[in-house]
Amino acid sequence: MKLWRIVALLFFLIGSAKAQTTVLDTIRIGGIYRPFRYYIPASYQPGNPTALVFNFHGLNSSAVIQENYGDFRPIADTAGFIVVHPHGLALGNNTGWFSFWSVTQAQADLAFANAILDTLSRRLTLDPERFYSTGMSNGGFMTYDIACFMNLRFAAVASVTGTMVPEHFDQCVPGRAMPLLHFHGTNDATVPYSGVGGSMAFVHVDSLMNFWVRNNGCNPVPVVQAVPDINTTDNSSVTCYTWNNGRGGSEVVLYRIQGGGHSWPGSSFSSPTSITNQDIKASQLIWQFFRKFQKTTVVSVKESAALPALSIGPNPGNGWYQVTWEGRYPATLCLFDCQGKKVSTHPLNSGTSVLDLHALPSGLYFYTTDEKVPSRGKLLHQ
Repeated sequence: MKLWRIVALLFFLIGSAKAQTTVLDTIRIGGIYRPFRYYIPASYQPGNPTALVFNFHGLNSSAVIQENYGDFRPIADTAGFIVVHPHGLALGNNTGWFSFWSVTQAQADLAFANAILDTLSRRLTLDPERFYSTGMSNGGFMTYDIACFMNLRFAAVASVTGTMVPEHFDQCVPGRAMPLLHFHGTNDATVPYSGVGGSMAFVHVDSLMNFWVRNNGCNPVPVVQAVPDINTTDNSSVTCYTWNNGRGGSEVVLYRIQGGGHSWPGSSFSSPTSITNQDIKASQLIWQFFRKFQKTTVVSVKESAALPALSIGPNPGNGWYQVTWEGRYPATLCLFDCQGKKVSTHPLNSGTSVLDLHALPSGLYFYTTDEKVPSRGKLLHQ
């Protein structure tokens, strides 16, 4: 073969090779532009349904920090899934997710996640049976919100150092089995394992596991396995608890890290004030867990069957709305903007009434009733 043909062949091979891609983007929701980034492995092929993993950052962190701290990109390169790193809102002096605030405020973050899924589903060939969510700390709390309030779109979830706040826990009616993986250190001072001693009250990790074991219909007696202590200098050890045989093959798995701190196990970015276990690698274990599950239709108790019917129309609308409330007792309708700020309240009596929202700016609003298990939804006011 002549030299020029060899050179031409090399240029063709180089030009046809695909490289992994990181895309930075924003979505406009209710007048607010919310940023996110996503990683497409080189193996991605249009037309080939591909799994997607959300990876939510912690409080006062960022999408790019979480992309490096709880890094899935090398795993995605091999396994061929897409990784999404959303960026939280400015909440006071921090950046994060409303999973520490009210359930109604959290609807803004759930709408953001929904919008990302819808947007990427139009751009890429995604497999809707293989959407997964994980996150660190506040991002782990956000992942529990997805498990509770958005589980019809996700196949499995994993939380690292995040539990739930009592209000979200009390209102969690999943409606289906949800495979769940959890990592937590017993010496976590930020989100204590016991739920007591942090900046606010959290749900005890054991109580949280018991809730999901019951919800999934798993064997109430876990399989307990001590993880080999391969790193003897990290001042921690790991025990794995697996509750198996749940509905649809679901499981609940807990990696309890004795002596572990508020950190991502296996991360190369260690904190001088918080022990990072190196016997396990959370990112690898999370993907190994996720890949076993596809979204199922196994149902326990449907939330919709337990709630009084509330309808608001037309939706979208531009000022006057008809509200139908089928609850037996009077209630209050509360509207919140996309920042989670309450903008108006309206009394509800059984039957149909008229709602005047001409005074509100155009945008997306979230509404809820003031009940123990509230009816909720979103309203596009034009």
